[in-house]
Amino acid sequence: MIKEEFIEWTRQKEWKKLLRYLSTPIDGFIDIPTGTLHAIGKGVFTYNISRNADLTLRLYDRIDPATHKKREIQQQEVFENVNIPDKRIEFQMFPSSFEFGCKVTRYGDEPGLYTLFRLQIDEKGKFLHDRFAFYTCVKGQGTINDIPIRQGETILVPADMGWMHFEGKMDLFLASYRNENV
Repeated sequence: MIKEEFIEWTRQKEWKKLLRYLSTPIDGFIDIPTGTLHAIGKGVFTYNISRNADLTLRLYDRIDPATHKKREIQQQEVFENVNIPDKRIEFQMFPSSFEFGCKVTRYGDEPGLYTLFRLQIDEKGKFLHDRFAFYTCVKGQGTINDIPIRQGETILVPADMGWMHFEGKMDLFLASYRNENV
């Protein structure tokens, strides 16, 4: 596809030509690069990590169930910033390992971009991460170093805090960052 086709198909609302639908595997991971046109379908759980930005460009929007309104559309800005041709991204599956009572899945640890791990605890476990980290509980409940956490909550842990000790049955995402050249 070239940019002129993209613009024409958008104006004609030819979504089937513009969009590629992906099957979402359970526990699948997908990294969506900046400038990639995307949408999240019904029933898909997402955990988003992004660079600081106060900008989301919309090519299309549905009616928001909470407000019964559509949000502002920025077609021209999308045309100027979207990746064409699109990079063919797909869902990936990553292996897990059992470490100190935790099932650990390492999705990415790219300097200057993000660090993302998944920690699944059935009763007790511990994990060592030397940089600051946000621990978000996406399922279950328990404690992290005796601090209660449950589904939907996030705890910020400063750098160099040592081992994190977990108790409970919970599914956590650890999100962090490391500078390039460190």
